[in-house]
Amino acid sequence: MKTILLCLLLIEVACATSYAPLDFPAEPTSEQLLNENGLAGADEDTLLAYVQFNWEAAGSWLPKVTDREEKQITSKYFNREQGKAPNSKTLAELFRDLQVERLHDPRRVVDVAIRELGHRGSEKSMVSLIGLAEFEEREWVGWKALASVQEILARIDPAKIDEKTLRLLSAKTVAPLLRDLDPKLADGFAWTLWSYQRKWLSVSFRSRLPLQTRLWLAKAFAPSHTKEAAEVFEEGLQSQDAAIRMAAGMLVRSVVGGSMSFDESSTKILERFREAKRNPSIPMWEILPVPLDRPLVQKTSGGRRDLVWLDHAAAVAKAHQDVWPMILEPLTNEMYYSRIGDSHPMNIGLSDSEGRVTSRFQNLNSQPVFAFHGGLWSTSGRSGGVQEFNADGSLLWECPGNFDCRALTPVSRGCLVYLGYQSMECRDRRGDLIWKTSLKKLNDPRFIVAIDDSHFVVSCGKSIGWLTKDGEYRPILEGLTSAGWIRYHPTQPWIVLDGGDMTAIVFDPKAGRETGRFDLDDGHGTGESRFPFPRTYFPE
Repeated sequence: MKTILLCLLLIEVACATSYAPLDFPAEPTSEQLLNENGLAGADEDTLLAYVQFNWEAAGSWLPKVTDREEKQITSKYFNREQGKAPNSKTLAELFRDLQVERLHDPRRVVDVAIRELGHRGSEKSMVSLIGLAEFEEREWVGWKALASVQEILARIDPAKIDEKTLRLLSAKTVAPLLRDLDPKLADGFAWTLWSYQRKWLSVSFRSRLPLQTRLWLAKAFAPSHTKEAAEVFEEGLQSQDAAIRMAAGMLVRSVVGGSMSFDESSTKILERFREAKRNPSIPMWEILPVPLDRPLVQKTSGGRRDLVWLDHAAAVAKAHQDVWPMILEPLTNEMYYSRIGDSHPMNIGLSDSEGRVTSRFQNLNSQPVFAFHGGLWSTSGRSGGVQEFNADGSLLWECPGNFDCRALTPVSRGCLVYLGYQSMECRDRRGDLIWKTSLKKLNDPRFIVAIDDSHFVVSCGKSIGWLTKDGEYRPILEGLTSAGWIRYHPTQPWIVLDGGDMTAIVFDPKAGRETGRFDLDDGHGTGESRFPFPRTYFPE
C-alpha cells in the first residue's frame, strides 16, 4: 500500500525551505510475508498453530499501525533535514529499516496467516477460528477470524461435513455468518446445522438453541423448508421479547418482500410467508413499508410530538397524537428508534410509541441505518469504525478505523459503501478497500442509499440525485435548503427531509418532481406532552 501523507508539506518561513510529501514504500505482500517467515507452502496445521500461538498479535488494526510508522519516519526525516539531528539515518536507510521491520512484524504475519487459512483452510481451521473468536472480548479482533470462517464456508459442501465437525461447530456463531454467503449455499448450511442440532439436542432442542439463532437459521433455509421456517417465525412473532418479535418480523419480510404495511399483524405476516414466493435476496426498500406508509414525527409549539402519515400531496392522511417525544425514526411493527439522553455520540433505543425501551445501541456517531434482520448499522463514536447490531442491541460485527464516513449503506455479501466528504469507498468485512471514488465535485454529500452495488441515491446539501460507483452525479431534485435523509423506493413516492426548516418533501420518482411539502417543525397548536421532559430539550 502506497501512502502519501498529505500533511507533510512543511514550509520553513525563516529560510523559505519546503519539502514534498514523502512517498512511502508499499506494504509487504502476503507472499513476501509468508516467504520471509517460513510459512510459504506451510500446511494447514502449521498455519493454524502459528495463528493460535500468536493470536495476541492479531489485536492491532494494521492501517493504524502503518500510519504510526509513517509518522515516526516523517518526524525523523524532517529532524535531519532541519539540522536538528544531522547524524541520523538518511531517508533511504529509514525506508530500508522500515521494510525489514514490516517483513518480521508478527502483527502483519498473523494477519496474513489468518487470511491464508480462509483461502485454503478446512473444517478443522473453521472450528479453531470460531473458538478464537468466541473467546475474544474485542469483537473486531474476533471478526478477523470469522471473516476467514466465512471464506471457508463459501468453499465447502455442507452435505459433506461430518458429524464430528458438526458437533464442534457453534451454531450460535455460524448462523449469523450465513447472511453473507450465496443464498443456496447458506440454505444448505442452515438446514445441515438445523438437522444436526435437532437430532443431537432432541427434546431440549428449543430450550438449548436460542430463538435468535433459530431465527437466523430459519431465514437462511426458508426458501426450501417453508413449514419448519414458519414454525420458528411464528414462535418469534409471538415472543414476549419485543426485540425478538422485531427480528422475526423483519426476517420474514426479508424473504417475502412486497413492502408489507407498517402495522401488518403477525397473522397476516405469516400468511404472506406461507403463500408468497420466498426470495432470500430482497432489497431493503421491499423489506420496509413504502415510504408514505411509515409515519413522520411532527412537533407542536407546546413540546408535544405527533406521528403523521402523509399522502401523495403531502397532506396529513392519518395522525397519532402525543407519542414518546424522543422518537427519531419509525421502523415497522409499531416499533421506533428513539434517542436516549442528550449525549454525543448518540445512544439509541428500540422503543414503542410510549417510550418503553426494548434494546439499547450505544455510542453511535451517525444516523442509524436499518438492517434486514431488525438491527442497525452505524459508525461508532467509540472506535471510529463501523458496527452492526442485532435487534436486541448485541453487537454482530465491528470494523475499526477512522474512515472518512458521514453515512453508509450496505451492499451485497456484507460489503459496505462509506460516503465521505470528498470520497466514496467500498470495504468488505475485514475493512479491506475494494474500490474508492473521488467526490470532490459534489457539494456536501451527507446521506446515501444503495440501489445496487454500483448505483446510489445521495443527498448533497442543496440537492438529491443519482450517483454512480465512478463518481458521476446527476441531480434529480434541486433548490433544497439542507438535504437530509431519503426514504427511497423505485416506484412509490419518496420522502426527502430538507433539514434547514424540517420540511418533508414528497417526491414522485415516475414524474421526476415533488408533489408536496409538509412542515414538521411549524409548532402547530399548543399541545403539551404528557411525558415529563424538559420543553427545551428535544433533539432532532
